[in-house]
Amino acid sequence: MAERNPDQKRLNLVKRETNRIRYTSSAMNTCQAVVKPDCSIPKVLKSTGIKQAFKNIFMSMTNSTVEQNKEITFEKFVSYNVRSLCEEVKDLVKYVTIEFVGVKFKASGTHDGKKVISTYLTRHMDQLQIKKNLEIDIDSELYVSDCSTFTTPIRCFDSATNGFLSNKKLTSIKQSKGEAEMSQIDWLWEYASDLSPGDVCVSMVTSGDIDAVVLHLFFASWKWKRNKNGRFINPIYVLLHKPAGMFDIYNITGLLETFESSTEDIGILD
Repeated sequence: MAERNPDQKRLNLVKRETNRIRYTSSAMNTCQAVVKPDCSIPKVLKSTGIKQAFKNIFMSMTNSTVEQNKEITFEKFVSYNVRSLCEEVKDLVKYVTIEFVGVKFKASGTHDGKKVISTYLTRHMDQLQIKKNLEIDIDSELYVSDCSTFTTPIRCFDSATNGFLSNKKLTSIKQSKGEAEMSQIDWLWEYASDLSPGDVCVSMVTSGDIDAVVLHLFFASWKWKRNKNGRFINPIYVLLHKPAGMFDIYNITGLLETFESSTEDIGILD
């Protein structure tokens, strides 16, 4: 067999390494994000168009309702470039899910980077100084099934006095979602039975991926608990991370109730 051309081998190596750099670059990984994964530079791709389309849909669907009730405005349910939720909402938050992204882009490759940060955080939770009475669940690749089809999350227990106390595997959960936003919805469903009326759930999306808003709208319409009048028992908010510690905040359940009231169609996205 003839030996491969050295020049061709060199070209193949250059191509492989170039692709590797592209895969780990921020620009390569912001196709659906309003910002770069490290939240440093705004990226105007599909996000701006979706945001405007979303506002247009809201205005067209609620036009008659707004004329009757001047308090119903888009800005009541969606806030752009704010620091945090308002205090009265924060006081009611029971569960927060966080799509943690950014550090993976500093690692050697997209897949490898995800695995590095996922397993690193799980391995070192006992070293974090979290002086709060919290239970922290982590989707991690540290514990992978023998067939490599799912992972097992862990739950960490922290206290206000001693910090980290212990952790345990959540063996009842078999996580196999590839997209973090989909996993966040899984966790909302996992916690639903533990919520009291009025408790608030928050999904933070550090990549700023606006697809999370659409996913949460469909999920809430289809699965989220309601009272006998069709109103949601527990509010859901989605926070999209932006540069300089700012957020775009979407009141998911509030938007759905407004759509449903305007169209007289409960479960409008079912």
